[in-house]
Amino acid sequence: FSKWSFTPPVGKKSVPTPGRTNATVTLTDIPASQVFFETVEGIYGSEDGYHVAVCRNRGDVHQEKAMFLERVEIEHQRAGGLIALPETTAVLDVDLGSNLVMYRPANFGAGENGVLSIARLDGGKLAPAEQWAPYADEDFAPSRDIDKAWFLNDNRVMTINGHGKALTVWDVNARKALLNIPVGVSFALDLSLSPDRQLL
Repeated sequence: FSKWSFTPPVGKKSVPTPGRTNATVTLTDIPASQVFFETVEGIYGSEDGYHVAVCRNRGDVHQEKAMFLERVEIEHQRAGGLIALPETTAVLDVDLGSNLVMYRPANFGAGENGVLSIARLDGGKLAPAEQWAPYADEDFAPSRDIDKAWFLNDNRVMTINGHGKALTVWDVNARKALLNIPVGVSFALDLSLSPDRQLL
């Protein structure tokens, strides 16, 4: 692009500020976990600012650790209970407005982490929705791995692969690439999305 510009839509209001500026919530204990070794792998806020999803590993000295997701209600300072994720999993993004979780395997070795899974949060469980390997045709093994991924608007996700040089926007139901956005290289990429996931 030679240039780009953005004009905010008329009448678009900001997200309301939650009633509390600070909230202390005790998360649910992970069974058989050594708390010292627990790690928070991701925190994902909702568009309305009232809910947060926290992804944690079970505290363990082993390399492969069980992953759990917990929904937290900020306004009521309440944790919603643990939801176990598939074994050896890395969470990529959570869209609490749509109750969707996106993840990939977290296996040791290049080329072993290329399956993208989307599941729906259904009560205290995950219900699988979509699954495919976006970069299965790459010749270089590390490039078959999914490095990062984000939910966009309805039926759209964006991904980048290991050593990737472009963000790819996908039609989820069709499992079809719609467009590529050149960015350089994946490991030097820092980005954020607007609350409505329309601006990058």
